[in-house]
Amino acid sequence: MGKSKSETKVNQISLFKSKLRNIHTVLMQAYENTNGFTTPVQGDEREVVIRELLELVLPQSYRLGKGAIIDRHGRETGQVDAVFEKPFSLSFPISSETNRLYLADSVAAAFEIKSNLYTQSDEAIAKAKEIKHLRREASTGAVQFYDELFVPTFIIGFKGHTTQEGIYQKFMPDLNASDHINAVLVIDSGVFVGRSPTRFENGKKISGGWYQLEGDPAGAILCFLACLSDTLRHLERKEIDLLSYSKLLE
Repeated sequence: MGKSKSETKVNQISLFKSKLRNIHTVLMQAYENTNGFTTPVQGDEREVVIRELLELVLPQSYRLGKGAIIDRHGRETGQVDAVFEKPFSLSFPISSETNRLYLADSVAAAFEIKSNLYTQSDEAIAKAKEIKHLRREASTGAVQFYDELFVPTFIIGFKGHTTQEGIYQKFMPDLNASDHINAVLVIDSGVFVGRSPTRFENGKKISGGWYQLEGDPAGAILCFLACLSDTLRHLERKEIDLLSYSKLLE
């Protein structure tokens, strides 16, 4: 006899839950394997996050790499751990295909990855401020959103805070600030707090949605993926004016 619809649905739900849990297990296993080693070895954790998490949701037309970001005013960041680059964008290789110089207007999302957000929170926040210091070109029109001006910035930590309140207090103390960090994920404890950008779609304003969860590793990864997916849809159809960067040549 074949399986009933209810049995099939249960199996599908079980498979989905199992996949998210497996992602969490692989990520934490990588952390445990490198924990206590020197910084160069710990740097492998970033590659694991890229391979086992970010690449899972990378749209086919996007590029994923790492490097520095510069805006049309000449403001730039240091090395950024991971960058999602919009389709049909221009970036320049620095020392390898995945280590590049990105234009702020072409960056769909930027990521700072840390081993422990308790001990490395100040470093993560400093890097996020570097990224948020950049300015993208605003669309012409009567209405402009702050989300259009700033590069979406995500912080990911293997270890760290265990509650939403702890994330808000440390990383997002002022939600009215135009340039607050977009999202924070703590993999081990299963905490995620994030907001997708406000955008226009077919002439309709779609406000940025909040995602928040604690104590659920699989659920936190799902919230992260949902928030990131929404973020990638932000300004995906906006044309990039490459000639606006020509002033950097003067």
